[in-house]
Amino acid sequence: MRSLIPGPNPVLMLGIYTTMITLPNFFGPGIAEIIYRTSGVRPLLLAFTLPHILSPLLMRFLPHSTKPIRSSKLLGYVAILRTKSILVPNSAITIVGLLWGFMLSFMALYLETVNVWATVFLSGATLSMLISRVTIMAWLGRRPKHLIAGLGLVLMGLGYAALPICGSNSVAVGMSALVFGLGYSTVFPIASVWVTDQFDPAQRGRVTAVFTAFFQGAIFVVPWIAGAALKTFSFGEVFLALASASLIFGACVVIGGSKKPKP
Repeated sequence: MRSLIPGPNPVLMLGIYTTMITLPNFFGPGIAEIIYRTSGVRPLLLAFTLPHILSPLLMRFLPHSTKPIRSSKLLGYVAILRTKSILVPNSAITIVGLLWGFMLSFMALYLETVNVWATVFLSGATLSMLISRVTIMAWLGRRPKHLIAGLGLVLMGLGYAALPICGSNSVAVGMSALVFGLGYSTVFPIASVWVTDQFDPAQRGRVTAVFTAFFQGAIFVVPWIAGAALKTFSFGEVFLALASASLIFGACVVIGGSKKPKP
């Protein structure tokens, strides 16, 4: 994917591309809550099954991509994992996956307990991401990657840290969502380019797969961790724990990213 995005500022184009993945988070929560509150869960399940049925048909109209660049000697996954220069961005995207996965798994449940519509946070965070990626991302893409990635983690942490204070105030929840979304918007494309640009185009397929595995793995594991934690701790305490991890690691990214270990 990275090889198909040329130009002096790939962060901007990659940010716009990855925005399409999370774009449904802007429309979906509101539509889902309206259907659920008016008609119940069965029509909701039917409404969100239809797009999956139609998607294979729509994919037939997509243009074929260019042939991937191949190499007779690809790096092994173990060698990629042992590359010291990508340890910081891979760790950063793992923290992002934990926070993003918690939002997908538990945010609606938490907001239901404080009588706030889930769409306030989910759509608010997505809106913030959309706006930032088409406005300031071009400028951010030219700044030092470790500084921008660290700042993004700090913003995500602040967005979560504010939620226990917001309570049932929908406006305050929406503001925390904007901060969280801005942080997520910066970290993902910055960290992705930070990793892939250290390798030749022929090697970037496996490198991207490893990077994505850290992100998706964190998303899948966080329901187990948070689910177990919520048996003992409150939502507010879990939010603060996740926020602390993001804030602390954001500082570590700024410090560790400034060093340039040999691959």
